[in-house]
Amino acid sequence: MLRVVGITTADKPSQPLMAALNSFRASTEADLASFHFHTIELEDASPAKPMTDYVDAEDRKDSEARLLEILNGVDKGKTVNGGKFVKTISKKNLTGK
Repeated sequence: MLRVVGITTADKPSQPLMAALNSFRASTEADLASFHFHTIELEDASPAKPMTDYVDAEDRKDSEARLLEILNGVDKGKTVNGGKFVKTISKKNLTGK
């Protein structure tokens, strides 16, 4: 997502600014699928569940589990200590998948 800001007078729009704005093309499904973002979500906690169990992708278990430990204030390799929720990371692209 881009935000373009320009300042000009209403009676005389800036030609370079208008040319730049008109040069963007519409995003395709492939464009939207190629960009992603991460959100932090809450999930019901289980006191005996290690952080690796909250990570979906097998190839990222160790690095993402460590990040979740840090986000949740849990020592390395420990299980969730109390609390009702665990902060997890969800990765989505702009198509919502």
